[in-house]
Amino acid sequence: MARVLIPPKFVGETRTDYVDFTPFLAAGQAISSATAVSSLYSGVDPTPTAVAGTASFSGFIVSVPCTGGVAGAIYQIVVTIVTTSPANTLQITYYLTVTTDLP
Repeated sequence: MARVLIPPKFVGETRTDYVDFTPFLAAGQAISSATAVSSLYSGVDPTPTAVAGTASFSGFIVSVPCTGGVAGAIYQIVVTIVTTSPANTLQITYYLTVTTDLP
């Protein structure tokens, strides 16, 4: 669908990533719900689903809080929205690399 470029995240960093669905929505459509699910793409992490928090949205922008993770791991984050009139389900996937904290 679209390429989303997200910079790496430090292990100890908590931040919010933003995903813009504007180009994919027709005039009059709105987002009615949004979710984000994280899974392990590469590396080792016993709890990869804990990286992405509860998604929220404002207008056509979905906010995804991200925290934790294991240094060297790459996470796949799938952001899903459901739209109004007509009801569609759209997804954008991005990859989040976690690096060690700087000394």
